[in-house]
Amino acid sequence: MSKIIPIISTKGGAGKSTKAGNIAGFCADAGLKTLLIDGDHSQPTASSLFKLEYEAPNGLFELLMQLTDLSRSDTIISR
Repeated sequence: MSKIIPIISTKGGAGKSTKAGNIAGFCADAGLKTLLIDGDHSQPTASSLFKLEYEAPNGLFELLMQLTDLSRSDTIISR
């Protein structure tokens, strides 16, 4: 069963990215399929929490605006 865990706050510097990264890391370490999406347009920091082997050329904006080919996950998902 899939679960969505949103971490939200209107206040900057509240630790949203850190909390989300810690929860995502815990879930991944527990063997759960995990997708971490950083929707913070002003200070996206999720990619600095984990070393990326591959950084996708497109992001959340391109996905939402339908500017990227969704049939190729490597265009929107960093590993």
